[in-house]
Amino acid sequence: MQLDKNRQKFIKNLQNFAPKFCDNCGNAFSELDFKVLKQSNINTLLHLRCSSCGNAYMLNVLNPNHGVAGSTRVPVNLDLSHGEEIRKFAGSSAVTDNNALDAYEAFSDENIENKLRKQLNLPKNS
Repeated sequence: MQLDKNRQKFIKNLQNFAPKFCDNCGNAFSELDFKVLKQSNINTLLHLRCSSCGNAYMLNVLNPNHGVAGSTRVPVNLDLSHGEEIRKFAGSSAVTDNNALDAYEAFSDENIENKLRKQLNLPKNS
Protein backbone atom coordinates (compact mmCIF):
# COMPACT_ATOMS: atom_id res chain seq x y z
CA MET A 1 0.00 0.00 0.00
CA GLN A 2 2.82 2.40 0.92
CA LEU A 3 4.66 1.52 -2.30
CA ASP A 4 1.54 2.34 -4.31
CA LYS A 5 1.24 5.73 -2.54
CA ASN A 6 4.93 6.43 -3.19
CA ARG A 7 4.43 5.60 -6.87
CA GLN A 8 1.41 7.91 -7.08
CA LYS A 9 3.36 10.70 -5.39
CA PHE A 10 6.28 10.17 -7.78
CA ILE A 11 3.99 10.28 -10.84
CA LYS A 12 2.22 13.41 -9.52
CA ASN A 13 5.61 15.14 -9.07
CA LEU A 14 6.74 13.92 -12.46
CA GLN A 15 3.72 15.50 -14.10
CA ASN A 16 5.09 18.93 -13.11
CA PHE A 17 7.73 18.71 -15.85
CA ALA A 18 6.64 15.74 -17.97
CA PRO A 19 4.66 16.31 -21.17
CA LYS A 20 1.03 17.10 -20.48
CA PHE A 21 -0.33 16.38 -23.96
CA CYS A 22 0.49 13.98 -26.77
CA ASP A 23 2.55 15.59 -29.54
CA ASN A 24 0.71 13.51 -32.10
CA CYS A 25 -3.01 13.90 -31.26
CA GLY A 26 -3.16 16.45 -28.42
CA ASN A 27 -4.77 14.03 -25.95
CA ALA A 28 -4.08 14.85 -22.28
CA PHE A 29 -1.90 12.31 -20.44
CA SER A 30 -3.12 10.75 -17.21
CA GLU A 31 -1.30 8.94 -14.41
CA LEU A 32 -2.29 5.64 -16.01
CA ASP A 33 -0.29 6.47 -19.15
CA PHE A 34 3.01 6.37 -17.21
CA LYS A 35 4.75 3.05 -16.48
CA VAL A 36 7.91 2.85 -14.38
CA LEU A 37 10.29 0.49 -16.17
CA LYS A 38 13.42 0.73 -14.08
CA GLN A 39 14.40 2.70 -11.01
CA SER A 40 17.80 3.30 -9.44
CA ASN A 41 19.41 5.83 -7.12
CA ILE A 42 20.49 7.84 -10.16
CA ASN A 43 17.49 7.79 -12.48
CA THR A 44 14.07 6.40 -13.28
CA LEU A 45 13.16 5.09 -16.72
CA LEU A 46 9.50 5.48 -17.68
CA HIS A 47 7.37 4.45 -20.62
CA LEU A 48 4.66 6.92 -21.60
CA ARG A 49 1.97 5.85 -24.07
CA CYS A 50 -0.91 7.96 -25.33
CA SER A 51 -4.16 6.17 -24.56
CA SER A 52 -5.77 7.76 -27.62
CA CYS A 53 -3.35 7.27 -30.53
CA GLY A 54 -0.71 4.94 -29.04
CA ASN A 55 2.19 7.38 -29.54
CA ALA A 56 4.98 6.31 -27.15
CA TYR A 57 7.84 8.01 -25.34
CA MET A 58 10.68 6.95 -23.09
CA LEU A 59 11.35 9.32 -20.21
CA ASN A 60 14.65 9.26 -18.37
CA VAL A 61 14.20 11.17 -15.13
CA LEU A 62 17.26 12.06 -13.09
CA ASN A 63 16.38 11.50 -9.46
CA PRO A 64 16.41 14.62 -7.30
CA ASN A 65 19.83 15.51 -5.99
CA HIS A 66 19.73 18.48 -3.64
CA GLY A 67 16.19 19.25 -4.78
CA VAL A 68 16.93 19.35 -8.51
CA ALA A 69 15.39 16.95 -11.01
CA GLY A 70 15.71 16.77 -14.75
CA SER A 71 14.31 14.67 -17.53
CA THR A 72 14.79 13.85 -21.16
CA ARG A 73 11.96 12.72 -23.38
CA VAL A 74 12.61 10.59 -26.42
CA PRO A 75 9.86 9.61 -28.87
CA VAL A 76 9.83 5.86 -29.33
CA ASN A 77 8.95 4.35 -32.67
CA LEU A 78 9.33 0.66 -31.93
CA ASP A 79 7.37 -2.51 -32.27
CA LEU A 80 7.65 -2.89 -28.50
CA SER A 81 4.13 -2.01 -27.52
CA HIS A 82 4.16 -2.66 -23.80
CA GLY A 83 6.41 -1.58 -20.97
CA GLU A 84 7.12 -5.21 -20.09
CA GLU A 85 8.97 -5.72 -23.36
CA ILE A 86 11.04 -2.60 -22.86
CA ARG A 87 11.71 -3.50 -19.21
CA LYS A 88 13.22 -6.80 -20.40
CA PHE A 89 15.93 -4.96 -22.35
CA ALA A 90 16.42 -1.84 -20.21
CA GLY A 91 19.70 -2.06 -18.37
CA SER A 92 20.95 -5.00 -20.43
CA SER A 93 24.57 -4.95 -21.42
CA ALA A 94 25.35 -3.32 -24.74
CA VAL A 95 25.84 -5.34 -27.90
CA THR A 96 29.56 -5.53 -28.62
CA ASP A 97 31.21 -5.31 -32.03
CA ASN A 98 31.98 -9.03 -31.77
CA ASN A 99 28.31 -9.82 -31.02
CA ALA A 100 27.29 -7.92 -34.15
CA LEU A 101 29.92 -9.67 -36.28
CA ASP A 102 28.88 -13.08 -34.94
CA ALA A 103 25.25 -12.35 -35.82
CA TYR A 104 26.24 -11.12 -39.29
CA GLU A 105 28.28 -14.26 -39.96
CA ALA A 106 25.48 -16.51 -38.70
CA PHE A 107 22.86 -14.84 -40.90
CA SER A 108 25.22 -14.85 -43.89
CA ASP A 109 25.41 -18.65 -43.70
CA GLU A 110 23.44 -20.17 -46.59
CA ASN A 111 22.24 -22.99 -44.33
CA ILE A 112 21.00 -20.75 -41.50
CA GLU A 113 17.34 -21.62 -42.09
CA ASN A 114 17.99 -25.37 -41.85
CA LYS A 115 20.18 -24.93 -38.77
CA LEU A 116 17.49 -22.87 -37.02
CA ARG A 117 14.77 -25.36 -37.96
CA LYS A 118 16.89 -28.20 -36.56
CA GLN A 119 17.65 -26.31 -33.34
CA LEU A 120 13.98 -25.40 -32.86
CA ASN A 121 12.80 -28.89 -33.84
CA LEU A 122 10.79 -27.57 -36.79
CA PRO A 123 10.15 -29.63 -39.95
CA LYS A 124 12.40 -29.00 -42.95
CA ASN A 125 11.09 -26.63 -45.58
CA SER A 126 10.22 -28.55 -48.76
